[in-house]
Amino acid sequence: MMALVSTEYLAQSEVAIWEAQHADALEIAKRPHLARYLAPADAETFRTRCRQLRDLPETVRDLNERFLVGRLAEDSGAFDRLETNPLTENQRRAIVTSEDTTLVIAGAGTGKTSTIIGKVDYLVRRGLAKPAQVLVLAYARRAGEELKDRLGRLGAAGGAHVSTFHALGLRIVAEVEGTKPSLSPLADDDDARRRFLRERARELLSDSEGQRLLVAFLASHLDDEVLAPGPDASGDARIRHEQALGLRAISGQKLKSREEVRIANWLTLNGIAWEYERPYPVPTATPWHRQYQPDFYLPDYDLYLEHFGINERGEPAPGIDGAAYRQAMEWKRALHSHHGTTLVETYSYMKDRGGLIANLEALLSSYGVVPQPLSGDDVATITADNNRPFTDFVNLLAQFLSLHQGAGSDRAAVESRARSKRDRVFLEIFWRVFDAYRAELYRTGRIDFDDMINRARDYVRTGRFRSDFTHVLVDEFQDISLNRLGLLQELRAQRPHGRLFVVGDDWQSIYRFAGSDVGIITHLSDRVGATARVDLDVIFRYPQELLDATGAFVTANPGQLKKSLRAHRGSARELPIAVVFDETRVSSTQASASLNTVLGEIVAAARGKDIEVFILGRYRFNAPEDLDELTSRWSSQRIRLTFLTAHSAKGKEADYVIVVGLEAGEYGFPANIADDPVTRMVLSDEEQFPYAEERRLFYVAMTRAKQRVYLIAPRDKASPFVENDLLGPDLGRYVEVIGEASARHLCPRCGGTTIRRKQGQYGTFWACAHFPLCHGKLDACPHCREGGLASEQSGRLQSFRCTSCQRTADACPRCRAGYLAARTGRFGEFLGCSRWNGGNGCTYTRSA
Repeated sequence: MMALVSTEYLAQSEVAIWEAQHADALEIAKRPHLARYLAPADAETFRTRCRQLRDLPETVRDLNERFLVGRLAEDSGAFDRLETNPLTENQRRAIVTSEDTTLVIAGAGTGKTSTIIGKVDYLVRRGLAKPAQVLVLAYARRAGEELKDRLGRLGAAGGAHVSTFHALGLRIVAEVEGTKPSLSPLADDDDARRRFLRERARELLSDSEGQRLLVAFLASHLDDEVLAPGPDASGDARIRHEQALGLRAISGQKLKSREEVRIANWLTLNGIAWEYERPYPVPTATPWHRQYQPDFYLPDYDLYLEHFGINERGEPAPGIDGAAYRQAMEWKRALHSHHGTTLVETYSYMKDRGGLIANLEALLSSYGVVPQPLSGDDVATITADNNRPFTDFVNLLAQFLSLHQGAGSDRAAVESRARSKRDRVFLEIFWRVFDAYRAELYRTGRIDFDDMINRARDYVRTGRFRSDFTHVLVDEFQDISLNRLGLLQELRAQRPHGRLFVVGDDWQSIYRFAGSDVGIITHLSDRVGATARVDLDVIFRYPQELLDATGAFVTANPGQLKKSLRAHRGSARELPIAVVFDETRVSSTQASASLNTVLGEIVAAARGKDIEVFILGRYRFNAPEDLDELTSRWSSQRIRLTFLTAHSAKGKEADYVIVVGLEAGEYGFPANIADDPVTRMVLSDEEQFPYAEERRLFYVAMTRAKQRVYLIAPRDKASPFVENDLLGPDLGRYVEVIGEASARHLCPRCGGTTIRRKQGQYGTFWACAHFPLCHGKLDACPHCREGGLASEQSGRLQSFRCTSCQRTADACPRCRAGYLAARTGRFGEFLGCSRWNGGNGCTYTRSA
């Protein structure tokens, strides 16, 4: 019976061929009882062969492991001498492994470039491939030049073909078509592409159907319920969700809820003038209540409109005090009735009873309001160049275009993934814009990068381009898109036993906006078949503590691949991360004092050595306003300062990293802007974990440091990555805190946190972090002056307990909002409500 033997690594494609050629042997292996007809020595060999072939996958694993052990021993000297330092055990195993696809997971600072160079050298030195049969692909020209330069020092291995994806695509297309195609300015100029898309979007307003589609999408951008929080979500969760969506009407004005945005958009598009939260004409402000501001005022009809977020039972959303909410509703109704002003009311439950807008239109009609739908020109005026919703829409078109072309999927495939009416409306718009984009490329006789890759893939697949490459190596594979993966697969398929060797790190996948798809690397075998994974497990850049902290941070997302890593340098002498709480509200541009404090600490630790420091921000506008002055001042202390965005810092390293702009909010870090749900139609694997890509980007920022990371955050509005993760129970042991964060207390209204300590006219209180979307607050403790007084309920008795010192205070039985405080009057001590407010508030008193 034929045995499965080889002097090299056995790939699954080779095993499949062997199985097909030896089907008779596999069938005989199912009959070990035939051994009794053989001589004793032959019978034992027969039984061994039967056992091996019955469990062929395990046999192949054993054979490959024995091969790896032997080959690593034979090539030990070559691997020791390849680079300045000997290669690690797993770098060597990755190089020698030769599965149909070998996936090398190379974390930040693990020596991925050395592994790629070692693979090329191994293939050529061992005679497994000629230099011309090896293709090494990089994404950036600079990375490709570095690979080419380092390979050139190795003699014969320098003959390998090193290219970027774009250069390879250009070469294939030029060879097949006979002329070198010209790239469109729309290919590599993001501003030019966005200008083109903006112009095409505006052209939609020139015809009635295009206007209908665009207006419908802009006016309903909050209607998609796919990613909405569930009915039992807390008030805090709903507010965070709505903040992430961007609560702006198409006029550009920011509002406080999704339903208010829908109302405002309908009013705008139907020519009904409105003012948002215009102060009521009669003074209502008291020391403990602000001036009443109705949701909407319609000046042409002298109508006030209040939208109440209640269900049919009169209950507000979970986390909101129902009794207080209904009391406020009654107060507003009584106020309007008393002063003779007209109040129109809408309710959240109307969306389930004919629709919110239909009910609104009927109500307003009964008060004589006549809708006058805007013309296309009028809508165009509203969606001016500086209008935020329209700009966001153009950016969405650009992102969708990149993802769609990167996926290389056809229209039918995209449309089959539409899950809502809003998806279908968007696709109607997108196909019109996409057709105009393709027509522009055709008109000018040019192509873009994705078109070039797609054409190249088709030419390889149909055989019009014949490849000599038996081994294709890819750097930064976490940035791969589906169309580039398709090109790789077609190249491999052209050569018998072709191999893919891809190196990347899913933890550093940060270019989804450019078409990359992290789901490819995390589920690679589903796409390409048999895949051997080897993890580079030694980090050369930074100490173990920074490795542990950043690894735990990024894998809080269960969708990231798990890895076992260790630092070559061992442990550090200090905590790897320092959080610096800054007193200023805008930590990126006004934190010079904090920056100087950090830089002074770095100079002291450097002890006269030259030091490189990166200041990293989520956006370019995070650069310190006095960057030039800072750079000049600290250069005399042998500090070289460079500001980079977190994206542009990828692939770079510095001794120390200072991350600025770590604020919570729409343009903070993480950027509190939700990915539009329509993008799920062009992604292979929709990510469910909140801020998944932002988390990876923050990981990239932190892992640029060789020594230590400093994170500068405003004390009263710090990034959730700082507050919830790095200062949480799991990671807090890795972090030094410099300065003091605002205390955190549970908001009694939305269930979020009250973090801003404010001084009011009648004392200190803690305001909700979501103000003005939430007006929840806690009184400051009269005993310790540090904590907030949180409400407690025991049966029918209500009291307050300090979140800091834990002392209690009785609730005022009259207003139930204040607590009973000890006071001294003409007749001695008594207890009075804390909301007395100089006689303008609650006047409840009782004997001490």
